[in-house]
Amino acid sequence: MKKVSIIIPVYRAAETLENTVSSILSQSYKDLEIILVNDGSPDNSLEVCRIIEQNNPGRVRVFDKENGGVVSAYKMGIKNAQGDYIAFCDADDTYKQDYLSHGIEIIEKYNCDFISYGCTICSQTNNELVLNSAETGFYDKQRIREEILPHCLFNIFDPAAYYKVLVYRWNKIYKKELIDRFVDKLDENCYQIEDNVFTTLAILNAESFYIENISFYNYILQEKSITKGYSKELFERYLYSLEILKKLTNENLSQHNPKQFELLAFENLRIAFRRCAKSAGYKQARNAIKKIRACGYIDNIKLSDIKLSKNYLFYFPYKLHLNYCLYMAFKIL
Repeated sequence: MKKVSIIIPVYRAAETLENTVSSILSQSYKDLEIILVNDGSPDNSLEVCRIIEQNNPGRVRVFDKENGGVVSAYKMGIKNAQGDYIAFCDADDTYKQDYLSHGIEIIEKYNCDFISYGCTICSQTNNELVLNSAETGFYDKQRIREEILPHCLFNIFDPAAYYKVLVYRWNKIYKKELIDRFVDKLDENCYQIEDNVFTTLAILNAESFYIENISFYNYILQEKSITKGYSKELFERYLYSLEILKKLTNENLSQHNPKQFELLAFENLRIAFRRCAKSAGYKQARNAIKKIRACGYIDNIKLSDIKLSKNYLFYFPYKLHLNYCLYMAFKIL
C-alpha cells in the first residue's frame, strides 16, 4: 500500500482544525500522513497543531513558518511530503470516508497522474453538489488536447459548467511525481485564484487523469472566509494572478482557444469589483475600475460572450463608462 501525504495549510483555524483532521484520520485508507503547515497564524492554531501531532505520533507532522500566504504554506508541505500521492484539505473542510481509497484505486487502475472529484458546498441552509463539467472517464494526452485544453482556464458562462476540470486544488489526489514537475513554478506571491494556477499547471503537466463526478469532499462555507471581504491590495492580487495565467495561456493555450483567458478574467474581475463595491466607498471603486481598464484583459469581451444576468449588470455600465451606476448596482444588489 502506497502512502498518501495530505497537506493542510493552517491559518486562523484553531476552532475547526480538529474536526478536519478527524475526518482524515477516519479514512478507510490507512497508509497516510497529515502535514499541518502553520502559516504564522496569530491565534492558537500552532498550539492546536502540536496537540494533534502529540496525539497522533507518526501520522501527523507539524511545520511552522512565518506568514507568507497559502501557496508558500502548501509548497512547504509538498517539499516535506513522504508519500507517493499528495492530497490537500483546507483547515475547515472535511473528507468523506472513502475519499482516499476510491481515488487511489482509480489512479492505480488507469495509471493516471491525478483524479478530480466533484465536491459538496456546505452552508448553514443547504448543501450544493458541484461537478466537473467534463464527463466522467479517463483522459489520455490526446483527449486532454482535444477536449480539455480549449477550455482549460474557463469553459462557458453557465454556473454548472464554468470549468471542464474544477479548478480547486483540494478536490483531487495527485501522484507526487506530477506535482514535482511544476512545484517550483508555483509563485508564492499569488494570493488570489491561486488554485486556478495550480490546476492549470497540473493539467498542462499531466500525461493523463481521471474525472470522477461524485463528491467525497465537503467544502464548509464560513462567515469569515478569507475569500470574502475587501482590502486595498485585492485588485493588485487578482491582477498579479491573472498575469501568471495570461503567460500560461500565451505559452501553452493560445493555439487552442485564446478567448478562455478573457472569460476567466471577466468573471474574476467582476467578482473582485463586487467585493470592492460591497465593502468600500465610491473612491476605491472608481480606482478599481481604472485598474480594470488599464490591464485591458476584458476589452474584447462581447455581449454574446457573457450570457448571465449578473454579467450584464457589470458589462453595460462598464462598457458605457457609467462608473457610479456600476458602483451603486453592485453596492445595492
